[in-house]
Amino acid sequence: MPKFFFLYFLLFTGIISAQNKNDYLWPLEQAPVLTANYGQIRSNHFHAGIDLSTYGKENLSVRAIESGYVSRIKVSAYGYGKALYITHANGKVSVYGHLNAYSLKIDSFIKKEQYKIESYEIDCYPKIKLNVKKGEIIALSGNTGGSTGPHLHFEIRDELSEVPLNPLNYYKINDHIKPVLQGLAIFDLSDTLNPKFLKAIKVNQTKVGPVTPQASITIHQSMIGFAFAGYDKNDGNGHLNNIYSTKLYVDNQEVYTHLLQAVSFDESRYVNEYAETSNGLVYQKCFLPVLAPADFVMNSSKQTRLVLKDTNYHAVKLVLADESANQTEVHFYVKTNKLNRYYSNISNYEMLIDCRKDFLYAKDNLSLQAPPYTFFMSSPLTVKNSIEANGKLVLLPFDVNLKSALQIRFKIPEKYLPYKEKMILRHAAGIYTPTFNADSVSFFVKNLGSFQIDFDLVPPTVQFVPQSKKNKTAVSNHLAFIIKDVTSGISKYKLYINQKFYLAEFDAKSSLLNYNFDQNVPRGNLDIMLEVFDKAGNKTVKTLQVKH
Repeated sequence: MPKFFFLYFLLFTGIISAQNKNDYLWPLEQAPVLTANYGQIRSNHFHAGIDLSTYGKENLSVRAIESGYVSRIKVSAYGYGKALYITHANGKVSVYGHLNAYSLKIDSFIKKEQYKIESYEIDCYPKIKLNVKKGEIIALSGNTGGSTGPHLHFEIRDELSEVPLNPLNYYKINDHIKPVLQGLAIFDLSDTLNPKFLKAIKVNQTKVGPVTPQASITIHQSMIGFAFAGYDKNDGNGHLNNIYSTKLYVDNQEVYTHLLQAVSFDESRYVNEYAETSNGLVYQKCFLPVLAPADFVMNSSKQTRLVLKDTNYHAVKLVLADESANQTEVHFYVKTNKLNRYYSNISNYEMLIDCRKDFLYAKDNLSLQAPPYTFFMSSPLTVKNSIEANGKLVLLPFDVNLKSALQIRFKIPEKYLPYKEKMILRHAAGIYTPTFNADSVSFFVKNLGSFQIDFDLVPPTVQFVPQSKKNKTAVSNHLAFIIKDVTSGISKYKLYINQKFYLAEFDAKSSLLNYNFDQNVPRGNLDIMLEVFDKAGNKTVKTLQVKH
């Protein structure tokens, strides 16, 4: 057997193999190394796929894991960058993100669509069949969009529900490493509206036998919930991944189970309610709010919030497992020396929101509106409205998590009317842009806290990047510009050469807009015009002459 064939055989049989009847190919030809797994905790979302190492390189071949057709092509300066969606006959959709380039037939199709609408950014569902075969090279890997380094983001979704599924339920990788438990925590749940971090517990991690706390735990509360901090690793892989499966038992009764296998995009903000950071560790809660994703917390008891009804010791077991069934257990006892009751501390707040019902607040030219289940759990709320006086609105408490958007609507104060088209709403989490209706304005926000009306009156900045220090107007094969907007952000951009539109590509993380000349760009003196708009509608036009 030739040496190269033997190595290839080892790579795709010894390291990775299909786990189900679909027998999917691995999307890269290189050895599989996961740099992030499904369900990894990210800002405002669970990671919807797996990130595959491209070894710090771009332009590695990306293959179709199964035959199908291109059902969606999305190109953005943000998010997944250049992304490709392929629908397969078995009702699954494979997704490939942060690509550098598409295959010739896909690229020629999407460029025509981009030129039709004169926009680099596009979300296209092809009406013609772009069929691909299993193993066909469909793209080259890259670092486009919100990527922090070269890699391939890969997903498998259900075609009908569009729910991203755990790809490691379709592939098997070499993994003989048990999940690592870093710490345990107990939450005080006696305030029904506001779980409080009560204490962290050190654990004794041993190579043989179960993990155990250093001692049994005595607390001064009888309404409690448990949480854990930990990570998982694969063979030969130093990257820290999230833990696939968690089960909690109290007195030999299973009270909580979650699996990282099918978290919909609509449910992804649950991560804010589920995870809490303390002393550098991210604790994952094993108790539930009113609203929790059904496919995440499978088979969990309604009584995940433990109520100790006596002062005896109670046995607790936490079982952590990965997709390869490697398992870590922790055993301990917990007791309380104080039996207390539930209470709700709402006396300091103006009202209580029932998370199961429509919510509407209307007072002093301000309205707040939310459909049922916008909040993960019922919440107190205080409104401090000084929009008329100083453009400020404060919604307390700051730390309430929202599943979906809350509408803030108010009548625009007369002094702001001359600048209303440039209005934005500032928040610590970012900038919100408005929707106008006569003399009122609406913002759809996903956070409580402090909001401040502001105005974006400054247009974007545009800087030409010359190719030569000696001759700054001479260009050989491309044009490059740095475009920035410090307030509302870049919205759209259009490049014209000799009054004809050309498709320039924008990389938001580097603020670089680039156009590589094709055969249609003439030789000689070129009149360049670049139009750049921000999200408040401010426009900058940059003109110059270059010689090609």
